Amino acid sequence: IYPVNLSGGEIEGIPAFRSILDIDDTIDMVCITLPAELVYDSIVSCAEKKVKYAVIITSGFSEIGNFAEEKKSPTMPAPRGCGF
Repeated sequence: IYPVNLSGGEIEGIPAFRSILDIDDTIDMVCITLPAELVYDSIVSCAEKKVKYAVIITSGFSEIGNFAEEKKSPTMPAPRGCGF
């Protein structure tokens, strides 16, 4: 188990990484527990890391309008095209 927290530090005594990309190991599965506005970027990082499975626990998608369209960019791979 590798905890990831933007602030780093420790979670239950285990050192936390600031990004999944900082982990020097293969990651099989992630559990993403973030606000809706942070989920897409997190999934893109998981795709870069070649993570195959993700469980997403979030809220806020219905309140933020056309969020998915706003986050699309030609420089960002679509999560579906990266093995999710």
